[in-house]
Amino acid sequence: MQTLFRVVFPMLRPVTATVVILTSVAIWNEFALSVFILRQPEMRTIAPTISTFVSSQGGNLGAAAAEK
Repeated sequence: MQTLFRVVFPMLRPVTATVVILTSVAIWNEFALSVFILRQPEMRTIAPTISTFVSSQGGNLGAAAAEK
């Protein structure tokens, strides 16, 4: 068990960082693609819909949460 924590886990840091970065870029690209391509509101996924709704409230999250 000591070998696992002292040898294997430190070697996994670069791999973990790479996976996190590539996944973040992929998620962001999907968000940007759906914002620019899907112009009809009923066709958008949930992330661009929430982003559009919050930005319509001027970035005020309290007002966006209280909106009916």
